[in-house]
Amino acid sequence: MSLDNYLHDHAQEGSSPSAEEREKFQAWVSKILSDPHSIATLIENALKDGMFSEWESEAANHKFKLGSYYPSMIEK
Repeated sequence: MSLDNYLHDHAQEGSSPSAEEREKFQAWVSKILSDPHSIATLIENALKDGMFSEWESEAANHKFKLGSYYPSMIEK
């Protein structure tokens, strides 16, 4: 369970989590906070994945004009 899902689900329901859900959430938070490097790695990977998906989307939708040159074509 992610933090976003945890907070979103309970905000929608207007209820408080059960004892079991609180325990699971506290265990998850403890695990994340026990290794700060893993947080940095998770954030770095999320940013890389997000930026790559944006690039992939733009590349798929980009229309090249005949006679124009683009810096991204250097590798080709």
